[in-house]
Amino acid sequence: MRIHNGLLMLSESTKDKMLAEQDQRLGFRSELDLPSRLTDTAYVEQLWQSCSEAEQAVVRLFLLQAPLGFFTKKQWDRFAADHQVRYGIGLTRLRRIGFILTVRKLWSEVGYIMPQEIREILMAGHQSDTYKENTPVSVMESQALSYYIASGRGIHLDLFGLLLFVREHEIPLTQKKLIHRRMLQKLEQRFSLQNAHVEEWFYRYFSPAIHESYQPETAIMLDLALRMGLLRMEDNRLLLVADRVDEWLGLPAAIRWSREWQLIVDTYLPAETWLEAFAYRMKRIEGEGWQSVEAGLDHLRQLGFSVPDEALQYLLNHWLHPLLGLGWIQLGERDNQLYWRWNLLTRRASEDGWYVQPTGQMIVPPLVSLQKLWQLSQIANLSFSGEWIQAELDSQRLRTFLSQGSSWEQAYAFLQEGSAYPIPEEVAELLRRWSEKAKQIHFEHVIRVRVAEPHMLEEMMEIPMLLPYFGERISSTDVLIRPDTEKELAAALRRCGYEVILSEGVIQKKAKQHQEAEREAVGLFSDQRETAGYQVENTFPDPEESLGALRALPKMWTSHYQTYHPQTLRDLCRRAVELGLELRIEQKNGEEWKGIPQRLEVEMGYWVVTIDTGRKKKTCRLEEIHRAQIVLPAYL
Repeated sequence: MRIHNGLLMLSESTKDKMLAEQDQRLGFRSELDLPSRLTDTAYVEQLWQSCSEAEQAVVRLFLLQAPLGFFTKKQWDRFAADHQVRYGIGLTRLRRIGFILTVRKLWSEVGYIMPQEIREILMAGHQSDTYKENTPVSVMESQALSYYIASGRGIHLDLFGLLLFVREHEIPLTQKKLIHRRMLQKLEQRFSLQNAHVEEWFYRYFSPAIHESYQPETAIMLDLALRMGLLRMEDNRLLLVADRVDEWLGLPAAIRWSREWQLIVDTYLPAETWLEAFAYRMKRIEGEGWQSVEAGLDHLRQLGFSVPDEALQYLLNHWLHPLLGLGWIQLGERDNQLYWRWNLLTRRASEDGWYVQPTGQMIVPPLVSLQKLWQLSQIANLSFSGEWIQAELDSQRLRTFLSQGSSWEQAYAFLQEGSAYPIPEEVAELLRRWSEKAKQIHFEHVIRVRVAEPHMLEEMMEIPMLLPYFGERISSTDVLIRPDTEKELAAALRRCGYEVILSEGVIQKKAKQHQEAEREAVGLFSDQRETAGYQVENTFPDPEESLGALRALPKMWTSHYQTYHPQTLRDLCRRAVELGLELRIEQKNGEEWKGIPQRLEVEMGYWVVTIDTGRKKKTCRLEEIHRAQIVLPAYL
């Protein structure tokens, strides 16, 4: 769960209480709102430093033991069984500052979740306390290593190829919302992503119907495009969502990569705490130095994560191979050791500079912006091979470009604008010759404006402020206008005192467009993770909520270090074991122990208590205890 999504479910009063609790903790008031505070690394680290030992213990429990940062109430009770008071108090206080949110599922139990941004920040601090980032790197940055699976050209170029294919083809869908086989054969040739990269994801997440119909790489790319809102399924067709596509094409490379990384983590990263920690550390590593995979796994073991024996192969199949196919990393082997490093080319800023040959063939560097490539595809055929993109000017595409009201001079100016060198004169002649042969038939989208009486139109066309909006007059009561001027003309007519009525078709079209914009993007499979269906509960816990068991303890047990009746002493020790509270005892021989009692049991007919003193566990018969006291934690 992301911070933004979680806090949407909280009322303003609950948010204000969390803000006040944070201000009280730190002793100053920040001007940031709650979402900004909880995503600000420096601020979260300050809150972490203010946490008590009990709160920090709960945070570590969530980091090390909670997949996706989530515990159901039953799971939490099981993990906290030996430290009920300590963990209960820590959990309540973390809920009050927003580090942990309470969630509930309809007709199900309560749960607790630590949002992802907070987990990432606290995980970084937890790891840096144990070892320094970027060590050991072990291989020179300039050294090339080989691997038996080739890297993909980049998810952005594979997605671009998919979107281009959808733009240029009518893609019908079956009744099961699947693409027909005849279209799949053409589509699958566009991807550099391979079966070997994403086979594990494919069989882990997708339904048998998808398995029978699609190749793994095709299913993954379609799913990503649908989740990003770039494509939608409607009326048994696969369609582009033009606004979303335009926005995505125009994003800076670093922002586009960040959003795609988050989508991949949210959708495909398996819910394993050690694997999440590995992915979080990957994101923090900068530069292109080789990183040892085995060393990274060893570090996780040192941190306390339960890393399985088969972790390396699992990591490869479910994370590193997919990232290799997406073009984000490179893998290499040396001395029977596996290494990875970032392919930073996919995140570098765009750079124009293609090369146009006299024949119309072009060489396009990999850093040319996707927006420019999208425009170039209107007049040239694109093919992706290796790191460079091949393009060739095409007469048919130019005819289509001209039929939309453009000129060959505009095409030539566009080519020159994006070229690293002056374009040969032969290219201008080629474009001019193609344009002369083009038989142009123009289809234009227009809106017809109709008035009730001819004299009204005559009157309107004499008003200076309205005249620029009118196009061709097609009858005594009808005139054409451009669609992009509709809103402005309607507003101007109302200012002039005219009543404007939109046709039912226009209203329905606008409602449909609004619904499409508001529609949540859905992929080819639903979320089956344990957190699915849970919603944040609008609650702010009372600080006394976790203290009920402590309040029930006799005050004498916690305030006095004294002798007790044998039955009372057994009750005192039993409650200390149940609540995980520290016990202080003095034996009849004068020896004093202090620690957390682990067990109270009968051995050889005698009641015996086992105490963890920190150095080792010791056992003592109750009849040998002279004095005892339950010691309340300092954080209370």
